[in-house]
Amino acid sequence: MNQKSTTLSEVKFNPGVPKHSKAFLLLSSELSKLSRTPNAALNWNELDKLCQRIFLRHGYDLHTGAWFCLIQLRIAGWAGAAKSMELLASALSFGERHGSEVADLGLRRYALEWFTAHVITPMYTQAQSMDDAQSLSRAESALEIIGRQAQKLQVRGADTLNNLCYFLQVRARTSQNIVLNVDPAQQIQLVCKAPTVVVAADPVAEPSPVEEPTPVLVHDIPDRRWHWLAAGALAATLLITLPAGGLWLFQRLAAEPAALAPFTALERVEKLFNSPELSHQKLTAQQLDELDNKLQELVQQPSTWLLQQGNQLAKRLGEVAPGNSATANWKKSLAQNTASLERAEGWFEIERRLNNLEQRLLESEKKQRSHITISELKTDVYEMKQAMRNMETPISVLLLKREGGREEGGGEEGLNILIEEGINRLVKQYVQSRDDTKK
Repeated sequence: MNQKSTTLSEVKFNPGVPKHSKAFLLLSSELSKLSRTPNAALNWNELDKLCQRIFLRHGYDLHTGAWFCLIQLRIAGWAGAAKSMELLASALSFGERHGSEVADLGLRRYALEWFTAHVITPMYTQAQSMDDAQSLSRAESALEIIGRQAQKLQVRGADTLNNLCYFLQVRARTSQNIVLNVDPAQQIQLVCKAPTVVVAADPVAEPSPVEEPTPVLVHDIPDRRWHWLAAGALAATLLITLPAGGLWLFQRLAAEPAALAPFTALERVEKLFNSPELSHQKLTAQQLDELDNKLQELVQQPSTWLLQQGNQLAKRLGEVAPGNSATANWKKSLAQNTASLERAEGWFEIERRLNNLEQRLLESEKKQRSHITISELKTDVYEMKQAMRNMETPISVLLLKREGGREEGGGEEGLNILIEEGINRLVKQYVQSRDDTKK
């Protein structure tokens, strides 16, 4: 199965999910890291072995099939993506032909939603070689079937599949091998495998009757043949470099359309609400469903998502153009936002002072120097410490614990989860409180 193309004729179709399989549970646990860290470093070869084991023992299910598409893309590039997407498209069509009793609609919808959320963006950034034209065409054909299924099930992000289809069509056309042949005895021409592009020579005028030339010196007649050769070479070079350079820059910097699709949709909705025609008509049920899908896409994104996307774009820009001002300004802005962490040191100072005060009171009581207020002070100190334990630890303090190694248990991963959850709660409360004050 690893060495040849896998089809549904080789593995049985499983309409359910092998939830009790150890391989499935391990695979699910590893891929869940992508929800918290989209660029998490995973052992893709080991994950591929888990997928193969699931397919052989339990059959091909849509849940694992969607994971398999991302895994194959990471391991084998466009060839792996084409094979795995053809398999997923065949399984979706098979389930549709045999009705909901074979393929649960909820499972199909979940598999497609996971595919749109985790596979589309890596495809935009996947490198391409001259030998990938056939794989790109196969992937585009399979993606067209997957996109139709997503439209029927009204899957969130189904529109982005159509955008990716068009993107793959363009990449498949521009992946032809371009060769520049230069023959000193002939006009320069640009030869492509398909289609053939030829830079034609200038039209030659019909010969006019020969007149008796006026005698002139030979060195007064400039030889312009090299001008035409240079102009032809320059035109051929431009025809090659401009499309290739544009495609390269597009692959490097314009790799965010799938990630920014919810914000683009939100901008279109805002323009729609600002149009005067909307006040005279009601929204249709289809329009409301589309708006609901876009809002759900936005609400499911973590509050740190936009900064993560910006940070990724700044890093990519730094790789393409080292030393550029945009990346430097981004790093400077992030550094300014971390200045508030220094003020969180007061939290540890309060805790230290309370511990010292409690120790001094205990020593005074042991030496029989107690006053009537010592018991009360002990009670106050205990209550303050208990109140601090019951309080939610500030996010800035959690960040300092992670960076300074103050956390004794739980590990860095546990702190990361607490920090992200705390940020999400604060942002949601802030948005809600601003909404309430405007009413």
